[in-house]
Amino acid sequence: MKKSILIILCILLLVISISFYFNNNVGSAIQLVAKNTKINNAALVYRVYVFGIFALAKAVFEPVTIEDFGGRRVYHLQLKAAALDIFQKYLKLEALLDSYVDMDTGNPVYFKQKVISPGGEAKDKEVVYDQENLVMTIRGERRQIMPDTKDPLSAIYQIRRMNLDNLKELEMNINTNQKNYILKGAVVKKDVLMGKDKFELFVADAGIRRRDKNLYHQSKLNISLINHNKENIPILVKVFASGFYVSAKLVEIK
Repeated sequence: MKKSILIILCILLLVISISFYFNNNVGSAIQLVAKNTKINNAALVYRVYVFGIFALAKAVFEPVTIEDFGGRRVYHLQLKAAALDIFQKYLKLEALLDSYVDMDTGNPVYFKQKVISPGGEAKDKEVVYDQENLVMTIRGERRQIMPDTKDPLSAIYQIRRMNLDNLKELEMNINTNQKNYILKGAVVKKDVLMGKDKFELFVADAGIRRRDKNLYHQSKLNISLINHNKENIPILVKVFASGFYVSAKLVEIK
């Protein structure tokens, strides 16, 4: 009996290890980017894993559009996420994020977020940024912000458009919830050989913490990006927060 349990545990451990390896290996994502000739401004589809093992959701960065917003030209960034179809009957989990980014400054002027939790209740958030006066408004309250403050979507979009070749350190101000956060970390360039092809892989490993240095509000972000047609394509995103680990891997371009 004990021997059977031990064998089952060993098999389970092996399956988990293999799953973790493939879910966090960038090789297939690099090949996906390399063979796609129309990746610029395409929809990027990611599979979201809990603890890097269990596939739970799908997230899609929609193609960027140019629109008029409040009398200025903006980039409209949009991310849609939902539980995988197999879980939809049991887990109602959806999120829709929109960011409107000033084309001249690269800073957001408006951010909104809608999240439908497992209980089916929708939670909305809207943030208006006055970057010139360093003020943001959320739920009717005005808060001071740092210069060039980003929301999560505009932060990732800026990283996608950066020249990372000579960048050793990444630093950004982020605020969508009344408190000012700083994202700061190192950027490392690696040459990846796959067959006869060589690819530039950039890995940004950053910490995210509150400006007031509150020790209970810290997380880590690790992003792997491939430079393709002068754009940095995120192929693997890892987030560590409060003992929880979530990763998102690029699985489709459309």
